[in-house]
Amino acid sequence: MKLNKHGKQQPHFFQQLFLFNIILVVLVTFMPVVIYYQYFSKALNEQLENINKQTVMQFRSSIDDQFLKDSIKMIQTSFVDSTEYDTLNKPMMSSIRHDSTAIRNVVNKLDNLQSNLPNVRSIDVYYKTDNVLFYDSRFCFLSEDTCSIGSRKGWLEQFQHSQGQVSWMPPSPYSYAGTPDEPVITYVRSIPYFAPPEKRKAIVAVNISAAALDAALQQLKDPADGQIMIVDEIGRIIASNHPHDQINELKHGENDWLDKILLNQEQGSNESIFNDKIAGNSTMVSYLKSDYNNWHYVSMVNKDLFYKQATELRNRLFMMVIVFLAVGLLISYVLAKRVHKPIRSVIGSYSNQILDLNQKVQVNKPVIRHNYIRSLLHEESSKPALSLESDYLQVNSNWSLFYTFVLQTPKQELFENEQACSFRLIAMLESMNEPGYQIWAIKDYGNQVQGIVFLDEVTEAATVTRHITEMIGLIYGNDYRMALGYTYPLGDYTISISYREAVEALEYAYLYPDDKVLSYHTLKISDRQRSGGSVSLTDELEVSIRACDENKAIQLIRKLADEMRSGAFTVEYCKTHFSDVIASMRKVVESIGFSSTALFGCDIREKFKELDHIGEAADWAISLIRKAVSAIENRKQSFDYNIEIKIKNYINEHLYDDISLERVADDMNISANYLGKLFKKSTGINFTEYLTECRLSEAAKLLKETKLPVNEIASKLGYSSTNHFIRIFKEKYGDTPKKYQLLYK
Repeated sequence: MKLNKHGKQQPHFFQQLFLFNIILVVLVTFMPVVIYYQYFSKALNEQLENINKQTVMQFRSSIDDQFLKDSIKMIQTSFVDSTEYDTLNKPMMSSIRHDSTAIRNVVNKLDNLQSNLPNVRSIDVYYKTDNVLFYDSRFCFLSEDTCSIGSRKGWLEQFQHSQGQVSWMPPSPYSYAGTPDEPVITYVRSIPYFAPPEKRKAIVAVNISAAALDAALQQLKDPADGQIMIVDEIGRIIASNHPHDQINELKHGENDWLDKILLNQEQGSNESIFNDKIAGNSTMVSYLKSDYNNWHYVSMVNKDLFYKQATELRNRLFMMVIVFLAVGLLISYVLAKRVHKPIRSVIGSYSNQILDLNQKVQVNKPVIRHNYIRSLLHEESSKPALSLESDYLQVNSNWSLFYTFVLQTPKQELFENEQACSFRLIAMLESMNEPGYQIWAIKDYGNQVQGIVFLDEVTEAATVTRHITEMIGLIYGNDYRMALGYTYPLGDYTISISYREAVEALEYAYLYPDDKVLSYHTLKISDRQRSGGSVSLTDELEVSIRACDENKAIQLIRKLADEMRSGAFTVEYCKTHFSDVIASMRKVVESIGFSSTALFGCDIREKFKELDHIGEAADWAISLIRKAVSAIENRKQSFDYNIEIKIKNYINEHLYDDISLERVADDMNISANYLGKLFKKSTGINFTEYLTECRLSEAAKLLKETKLPVNEIASKLGYSSTNHFIRIFKEKYGDTPKKYQLLYK
């Protein structure tokens, strides 16, 4: 009976042990493979995203530099920054209808500009004063001639009557210099930039070769390696490295990727990356907005091809699993049959495999953590701040608020020292074991440390910021600057919003260089004005410099600097405004006859861009004023200047008389021709132009201070034709004399 009893129990025990071993073998075999495959797939996906982002960034940089930057800079330099006596600005100020030399100069100048831009097919300019269009080395007075201007008619009519200031038109057929039609992309801009249609002086159109743009895209990326394209703000395809008929087919796929880009644009997103099903393929789409217009640079990568490596790895892993499983089952059977033999060595072998896998994960953990935090800070589109959980970072459920910071650290001679200081600070910040907050921080490119601060409902952000600055002081002393984003509820906003605010606040170090901590909330950036009038101060400064009133000019510069530090204006506006003031100083000295580069020893417009803060800019501007005033005063001691003063005094005393250069010359016993040359050399303008300026200024004064009719004022100032007087008055002041008089009444 006993033997039978054991004989019955032995199979039952063997089945239990064998089943337990089977389960153990399956778990030990599958779990490491699953964990490793998931980790590898995640890393591969991040690598694909980084490659796609780098591709689209290189794509944007190359096209912006080759095609957009030079065209925009050419218009700025040739039409905006140039003086009123330059070849292309003269037709804006006065008629050239009967001046063949001026017309020929404009044609030659445009041809020369076009020849310096290899991707530009032609530069067209319309001047409102004479209603004339220059194009293809030709010109046409539109009110008198019948001209074949082709597709130019579209943008010309649009900008003559609309409020638009600038436009980038999609490719359209275009014939230039007698060549067959070729598609071009037209960049159109009004001059002046912010003027309404009735006050515009010119319209400039730069025609960029669409074929050259397509060729550039094909050089950037072979069509076999993926698709890149340029899309404008309403979804039109501007250029592609694939034929346009193939690209147009993609616009009507299963999921409209183009609608996602346009929707993100409406929501204020300038860059994003997402996955979509395009033409039956799993595709990763990445895009960036151009720095110069509303184009979007789009890159598409077929994920199926890229993941081929992952598929091969998965197949190998499955084969290994099958082999391991078969071996494990065999071992389990043998061990179950030989219960008396230990199985520790087998389990230890599998444990070593798991340990090796965990070690690999731990080695890559810092990189994964850094990339994850950086994606939270820089991501434009997606993640709400509440979804901050990952396998590598833990967020306490007590946190209800967050804000971000950007720390600008000092430059150090040795890269190793700079890196060591930054990582030491990060370790100190993240090891602050306080119950009310938690800090994540990373070292970003350049001399910056970026971070996120999580808070509970009780802890104040100001208290945490004070603790952070104390830690920073232990590493860098007072040689740092930190900017803070706004504090938001956790879960309602993306972290990138607060980060962008911190980055924007850091720019205000230009206005407040002595402040160590710059807060978006304290600066009230959203309430600051982004525009304002600078004409009055610029005019006063020009008058002061011309009059050699150094004290007044310096007071104006200091007043301007104080206004910029008052908190009323954005830093972008302040830089632009101060740049206008520097340009006006250059204009004054050159109108008097000096070379600004020779007088100041540099191009002051470029030098201004190198200055670090507003105080430095103000001191530098004051030094320029002193140089300019000194040079002008020295000139006043010359014989030419004495002649100039006598002529101006004569004009002021006989303004209501019949004045001519000959009469002034007779009164001074000097040849009229010689006198005219001396006056032009001393003032930079001829006698007639100066006389006209004086008469128009006196006319404006009479219109404001008296009720005299326009025809009587014109007659008093020596104008036999009232219509001529009205025309030149409007050219100078932008309104007719009658309207000007009503405005001041």
